[in-house]
Amino acid sequence: MKNFPRIYSLSTVGLIHHGDYDYLFHPFRTDFIGDSGAGKSMIADLLQLILVGSDKFKSATEASGGKREPEGMVIIDKEKRGLSYAFINVETAPKQYVVIGAYLQSGNSRSRAFVVQSGNEFIGKSLKPLPQPLCYQDLIRTNDNAIVPLEQLGMYLFERSMTLRYYDQFPEYHSLLIANELLPLKLSADKQSLIDYAKIIRSFARGHKISAEKSDVLQEFLFGKGQRDDLHRQLQDAQRSFEKDMQSHGSNLAAIKLFNEQLGHFKQLLQLETDHKNAKSTWATANYHHSSQILDQCQQTVAQMCAGLNNEFARLSTIRTEVDNLQLTIPQKLIKAGAAYEAAIKKASNLEATAKSIQQVKNWLESIGTDATLEQLTELFKTDQLRQVQHHQIVTLSSILHDSGLTKSFAESAWVKGYEAGYEEYRHQLDKLSNAIAEKKQLAQLSNLDNPHSLSYWAAHLNRPLTIEEESTLRYFQKYPNKKPIPKEAARYIPIAEHLFSKLTLKPDSKGYWVSLAGVWEYIHQVKDPLFTTSDRQLLQTKLQDWNDHIMSDITKLEEQLKKLIKLYECISNTANINSLLSAYEERTQVESFKFNPDWKITLGDFENLLTIYSEYASTIKDAIEQAGKDVKDANEKAQQAVIEGNLLKEITQLLEKWPKPDSYVLILKQLLPNDIQFILQTNSASLSTANNVQLLRDELNLKQQNRLTIEKWQESLNSLITAREQYKMAEELCIKIHSKLPSEKISMTADKVNELDKNHNICWNSYKVKYEHLAEHYLKEQKYIAEDANFKFTTLALEVLPAPLHKNIISGDDVIEAIENELYRINNQAKQVADSKIRKVGTIVSKLGDIIDQHRQSRSAIQAFFRQQVKPISKTYNVRLNWQTGELSDTWINTFADLIEHLDTPLFQDAPVDIDQLRTKVNVEDLLKTAFKQNNASKNLEVPDILNPFAYYSLAFGMETEGGQPNKGSTGQTYAALALLNIARLSIIEAGSSDKPASGLRFMPIDEAEGLGSNFTMLAEIARQYDYQLITMSIGPVGRYQESQQHVYMLHKDQETDDALNYPPFAVLSAQDAHLLTYRNNAKN
Repeated sequence: MKNFPRIYSLSTVGLIHHGDYDYLFHPFRTDFIGDSGAGKSMIADLLQLILVGSDKFKSATEASGGKREPEGMVIIDKEKRGLSYAFINVETAPKQYVVIGAYLQSGNSRSRAFVVQSGNEFIGKSLKPLPQPLCYQDLIRTNDNAIVPLEQLGMYLFERSMTLRYYDQFPEYHSLLIANELLPLKLSADKQSLIDYAKIIRSFARGHKISAEKSDVLQEFLFGKGQRDDLHRQLQDAQRSFEKDMQSHGSNLAAIKLFNEQLGHFKQLLQLETDHKNAKSTWATANYHHSSQILDQCQQTVAQMCAGLNNEFARLSTIRTEVDNLQLTIPQKLIKAGAAYEAAIKKASNLEATAKSIQQVKNWLESIGTDATLEQLTELFKTDQLRQVQHHQIVTLSSILHDSGLTKSFAESAWVKGYEAGYEEYRHQLDKLSNAIAEKKQLAQLSNLDNPHSLSYWAAHLNRPLTIEEESTLRYFQKYPNKKPIPKEAARYIPIAEHLFSKLTLKPDSKGYWVSLAGVWEYIHQVKDPLFTTSDRQLLQTKLQDWNDHIMSDITKLEEQLKKLIKLYECISNTANINSLLSAYEERTQVESFKFNPDWKITLGDFENLLTIYSEYASTIKDAIEQAGKDVKDANEKAQQAVIEGNLLKEITQLLEKWPKPDSYVLILKQLLPNDIQFILQTNSASLSTANNVQLLRDELNLKQQNRLTIEKWQESLNSLITAREQYKMAEELCIKIHSKLPSEKISMTADKVNELDKNHNICWNSYKVKYEHLAEHYLKEQKYIAEDANFKFTTLALEVLPAPLHKNIISGDDVIEAIENELYRINNQAKQVADSKIRKVGTIVSKLGDIIDQHRQSRSAIQAFFRQQVKPISKTYNVRLNWQTGELSDTWINTFADLIEHLDTPLFQDAPVDIDQLRTKVNVEDLLKTAFKQNNASKNLEVPDILNPFAYYSLAFGMETEGGQPNKGSTGQTYAALALLNIARLSIIEAGSSDKPASGLRFMPIDEAEGLGSNFTMLAEIARQYDYQLITMSIGPVGRYQESQQHVYMLHKDQETDDALNYPPFAVLSAQDAHLLTYRNNAKN
């Protein structure tokens, strides 16, 4: 049972779904049941709206069509000007009530709060209770049944000894509620406390939808996200406050930046000038030594080339003579070797064919047996040939039968035994089937009772059954007519049936009867299936018809057999050589089991020819083939050698044709060095002749070709000598110009080293010029003549760039550097003071960030302490815990930055991880904050809102665990219970009182979709009792079993006869002991 104060009733006036109604609340539990869209969740929204106001109101659930706003709860009349009320009677003591409510209007998103008390006026912040609750009818005029507007309601209620005060702004309203212990908050509660209170109410309703396993959702629920935004806002305010000093500070920073830039530039330019002078001197000396080396090398190279060319000219003259002789002998040798090789190949090929034939005969003999003779082999070959013919005949016959569809008929006939047996059987079966068909057809006439000439007709009109002997006789003589036939041998007829049957003399035996016909005895088989066993003609007709159907079916089968028999005979008769084919088929078993030799698909003549070859050459073929192979190999080697020599001769000829003439080398020498007698070429000499070997000549020429001095190379070497002489002269003159003399000793110097020094000298000079021109263009955009100065003098540029006050005492480059450094020192002292004040302001905000994190840590500790005080664990097993864990960011930098503020003027602090000088360069405070953070978190690059977000520095883990610390995810109900405890704990932080003695005030748990909790609802009810809460459930169906005296139940039903969002009057279920409350309801209706 909820202690006072508690909600006595909730009344609605002019609201959607609920219309005008008074909901009486049970002191502990009130249930609202109804389908979706009946306005159940709106109950929780109305309670929240009344207590916190529209400024902080948010619906706990999403309504159909979007977000639920206060103005959307109003029923709009035909003129679209709706107004409505929602208020609660708070029972502060037995039968003492205070009314608090919200006034809503269509088209106005803000609600207006009001309070109703007893008496004529409000005195201070104390409220005078009403002796009875206010009902919805008290806000409706009796004369026109219209809702009284808020502005007129005060006078309307004053006439009934009640006083109303309404509030356009909510702070005074909330102060009154707190002062009268209706809101369980501290007197110092601020806007955030009310926001948290509203959030707690909502979270009770949607607790099963809170993602408490997500730290960011949990943090925002517990602490909100306004603190981060406040810190960012303070930082932006600080930026605006510094804008007045920005111009001066910016000017100082700009001057510092300019002079630092100039200092760096002129230091670089001075160093480049020195580097160039040193590089040029070193290169000039190295270039002289290298030019001297190159000249000596070129003269030696040309001398060696002259000696080599003289030797080469002499040897080539001799080779050309030897080649002329080979042009006559080698072609003849090639023709002779080719003819010998072709003859050897032909002989070897013939012997190989003979050997193959001999080996084939040998294989056949071995397959018969070790001592097999050619006669045995011949006999086996003939047998194989015979079986091949028979196999072909069997295949031919099988194909004919298959094409005619007679394969099975043939296999089951006597034709498989030969033509004579088959024909004899055919005649026998033909007669047998023909007679059977004729007999069956005669018997079929027995069923025709309409033929007066038949014995059946006579028997049917006897009007009695026939004996077995009579019916046997009847069937035997049925085939004879009753008319006299044409006279012929064995012709018979029965003119009068009575004469036959009346004079029958029968002698029976085991199978039939002997019948006497005027002295002639004939044998008649006794029928096994008598038909004339009844005198009922209709029944007899039916039996005869069935019997006839059976006879006709037999006739059809017999005719089909006869047709197949004749078809097979015609196929056999029309097949050529049928006797041979049938004879072969008789021996099919021997043919199918015979193992044919695949090599014997040849004629008898070919077979006998192979045997002849075997007889004549079997003993000598091996030696003959071996000798033929040697002959082929020898002839091939000679032919190949002749071809190789011919090819080599062609190569030699081509090489000689490509060889330059000696006069070409002499001409170039005279053109390039006309007066130089140091180098001479001889073209008329010859060397000694060598052996007449084509291979050696070709190899020698190839080697010479690879090492041959080309015309281009010869000309290039002579030009290199000329160039070397010219470069030596130039290097000598430059060295004397720089050093006034030549080096006394020669030093070895590589081209790479000289080129490196030359490149370095040019790089140094170009670097100096580029830097000089860049500085002139950068600092003296209107004075281009400086950049056009051919001397590129350092001090000239410096005096033009630097301001006049710095020109004093500038003579050298070092003076320029000293003047800039002195000016920088002066300006830096001025800029430091402005920068330090900015750093201190940012440090204050960072300290607040640290304080917020500490506050969150303390709040979490308080919540955890609240959880530890719980007497009854959830499900009697699990305790709720809220753990503090390290966040994505470390707060170490916050303390470091705070230390920076305290030691900002201490030089020793320069060793700290914070670079003060870098911070002092930042004009924008947000850049300053990000830089300070980056200096302590080098791997992270975050924006200001992320840095100032307290939630980034820690995370929370909410859940349940056993006494032993074993975690438990929990069922839906257990989780809901844990979240309810979290809400209660959160409220205990912002409310008045202490954990041991909570402050008085309205506490209630609105639980939406409560039926989803199932049996776990009992656990939640226990929590509500323990912490003095009223339970308000909203569900589609009942939650648990109805408990007498423990709850009220309201069933909501939408009015289906109207398109308006309006319910039928609710159906209320109250306990017997609460029956007195109905008096209140009845009075309200009346």
